[in-house]
Amino acid sequence: MGLFDQLKNSFSQGASKQAAPVQAPVQKAAPVGNVKGDPQAKSEVKDSFRVKFGDEIPYYDSEVGSVNLMFNGFAEVKSEAWAKDPKGEDFVKMIINSSIKNSIMKYNGEKVSYNDLTKRVIDIRKGCEQALRDKNIEPKSIALNTITLTAESKAKVDEMKKG
Repeated sequence: MGLFDQLKNSFSQGASKQAAPVQAPVQKAAPVGNVKGDPQAKSEVKDSFRVKFGDEIPYYDSEVGSVNLMFNGFAEVKSEAWAKDPKGEDFVKMIINSSIKNSIMKYNGEKVSYNDLTKRVIDIRKGCEQALRDKNIEPKSIALNTITLTAESKAKVDEMKKG
């Protein structure tokens, strides 16, 4: 008996008889997106992935001499070929680390203080994006955290400032 028939019968029984409670039929919600095992669901191809990167690099600062810098961050990139390859993450990480090091070394040659490198993060990030595009990898986002001194170099600079 359907919901409409149950409601109709309960009204026709009158106020003197206690009508049975009416239960609405339970309907399952339609699946949203790709559901495993659903033959009509579209199969999505994994074409993007996230990579953490970071490294240290020696740097010569005209004010404090030789120091070591460290940088890190993450990138989300789109490349169907590299997303499927088990070494894709390592390849993208290598491209990004190399690009950042090349940019930092360019500023080293221009005698930019390590303190001023943070002002150039946008240019360094753009260099990373271009390096990835040159390899047919589309950068979706690149987050380069502040470029900082390593702990040893920070101690060296702090000692120089004291004395």
